[in-house]
Amino acid sequence: MLLLCENDDYWRGRRDCEQVLVQYDYIWSRWSPWHDVHIDTWLIPCGEWHVRVHRIDSARALKTLEGGFAVINHAGVFVPGDGRDSLLHACNGTSLIHESSPLYHREPGHIVTPPNSSIVFAECAAIPTLSGSISLGISWLCCAVAATHDIAREYSDKPQVSIERNTLCIRHANKEKISVLLTNIRPCSK
Repeated sequence: MLLLCENDDYWRGRRDCEQVLVQYDYIWSRWSPWHDVHIDTWLIPCGEWHVRVHRIDSARALKTLEGGFAVINHAGVFVPGDGRDSLLHACNGTSLIHESSPLYHREPGHIVTPPNSSIVFAECAAIPTLSGSISLGISWLCCAVAATHDIAREYSDKPQVSIERNTLCIRHANKEKISVLLTNIRPCSK
């Protein structure tokens, strides 16, 4: 989930969608957390991963926070990585969010939720995160997200994302390249 805020720590996420398009190989939606901030989001399955791409058209500078899947929190849950991954190893599984944006760098980290905030387990949850900031104008944020019940899973085959001639291209291991034509989607309306 992508959250955004001004410098007030009042975080806003998607509450509803203005438009949604479900295709065989992706889901696209348009949403606006403010009247002058419009976001196109693509969710693309990619093997055991899913890739998230956000095109943000913003009339204001914003902080961003994007999270992966929750696992049970404990001491040492966060595994420091290469500066592009937030990897959590827990007693109930592994969760990873990988920064894939060719244009932006977000800082990996994690947050801990209060107890009883998960419908799956009562303990405090840990959620891997990527945080950063965007300026006015168009910004592209991309990440790949995966989770498993395997408590010691390492991920070396992360999807790679690029935008080439109005086409979103995802390359993953030895699999065929996934392409999503971005011009099929009308630009954000103000």
